[in-house]
Amino acid sequence: PVPIDINRSGDTIHSASSHLGSVPERTLDAVVVEIIDPRRATGEENGRDRRDLGENVLLLEQKKEEKKPFSTIWYFGREDNIMDSALQTYKEAGVIGEEKNLVIVTLCVANGLHLCMEGPSGSGKSRIMNAVMDIVPNCDKYQVDFVSEAALMNDVEEINRRMILYFKELQNIQKSIEVLKGITETEERDLTRRVTEKQGVVKSYTINAGHSVFATLAFENLFKYDAELARRLKIIEADTSEEHKLMVRAAKAEEAFTKGREQKDEKRREMLQTYMHDLIHHHKEIAVIDPFSAYMQQYIPLTQRSASFQTHYNDLVAASARFNQNARYESEGQGKTIKTVFTTLQDQQLIFDIYYPQMLTAMERLDRKDEDQSKIREMRERLEREKGVDWTACFADAKQRMQDVYPQHVQRWEEQMRYGNK
Repeated sequence: PVPIDINRSGDTIHSASSHLGSVPERTLDAVVVEIIDPRRATGEENGRDRRDLGENVLLLEQKKEEKKPFSTIWYFGREDNIMDSALQTYKEAGVIGEEKNLVIVTLCVANGLHLCMEGPSGSGKSRIMNAVMDIVPNCDKYQVDFVSEAALMNDVEEINRRMILYFKELQNIQKSIEVLKGITETEERDLTRRVTEKQGVVKSYTINAGHSVFATLAFENLFKYDAELARRLKIIEADTSEEHKLMVRAAKAEEAFTKGREQKDEKRREMLQTYMHDLIHHHKEIAVIDPFSAYMQQYIPLTQRSASFQTHYNDLVAASARFNQNARYESEGQGKTIKTVFTTLQDQQLIFDIYYPQMLTAMERLDRKDEDQSKIREMRERLEREKGVDWTACFADAKQRMQDVYPQHVQRWEEQMRYGNK
């Protein structure tokens, strides 16, 4: 797509200062994607051309009537940004609660990451995944239902036309599990496999590089993926808490009363599909610089597979920055990149809130040595003792790094967190 120019004024975003500790002169605000008003699209800002990803920029209509926040995540809960619109669409699709998991899956889909969602049968795994896949255009996704690699080979041309591979019910495709491992291992190169048919004829097929893998898995199934595959997937679990069960029960009761009167915003869903399509195909063209990563690495327990989990965490922080790229201060890209964006403190807080606890749980399951288990336990105790991350110190460290390496960008980078502008 041909990039277009957008010029936007800086609107003040709701304060998130209560989550940042005491920072009298630095009240940082939640930075999320705002409405892009086409009437303000003058194409120039301070004499500098600005480019936004793709020719299709999501234009969301402002609602005149005031509505109560529908998200329990403090970063969202308004209707003037893209992730909020996605959460509202998921709610209309019948997903009850689960905002944190929905945000994680959305970020992974839009940024070419691999993910598996687990939980007991009936816990809502498929509903969550299907709701997110519904805002992905059909031309970008392929649902894998095959039970044999030969069947997979026979449809490889169709698979190679898509970017998202959805392995629904992972236990049903055990005979193709080696293919799944190959796709997640060889992200930068094609995967070629050989298949022996019944008559002893050997055929080969190639799955092109660039696919992202999504899967669901029920706890009670006998199928268990090995640790090598598990470390390549971001593993999250459906919410099975008593609180969530009560929410589901109340929602079912309300549904029985309002059945037939539900309204879905199809126009909003189509707009989301347009935005997701652009990100799915062009997210690699947005370079991300994270000045917070050096400080945050201390919170990754130093276990056998800690490097893989640190990569998962950093990937999601970068995914948040890319997803919100239209509302970020940016610098010109180099080479194949359209632009470079810088992560914000809000990106770190978001991922720490919605993913970090699940990451520790996944580490406990994979790193079973007593020494590793002790390190994970010590990290939990430290966070409880220190009442979480010292976000003030985290920001100060990141700012110093920006001043040392990117002094020309420090002021605008800090302003985007304080005022929500570019």
